[in-house]
Amino acid sequence: MGRVMQIQDVLNDLTTWGDIFPVNCSENVIIARQISSLPEDSITLFDRGYRSFSLIYILANEETPGHFLMRCRAGFSNEVKEFVSQ
Repeated sequence: MGRVMQIQDVLNDLTTWGDIFPVNCSENVIIARQISSLPEDSITLFDRGYRSFSLIYILANEETPGHFLMRCRAGFSNEVKEFVSQ
């Protein structure tokens, strides 16, 4: 078994990075290693399964903080609860 991961440029329909990992490797650990290679003026879209406070911290505290949208449950954090209630 393996885990296939890729970073896709949806505007140009190109895969900018991809690799195969053992299934026991965490998606968050793998993607955290790739954060520094994301284009500076991009918005990164994360599907469910990537939501984590550690990944949010890494994205927000890069030398040039990244823009991102992360799919998560309505009760994920107090900030998400507040956003959903508006």
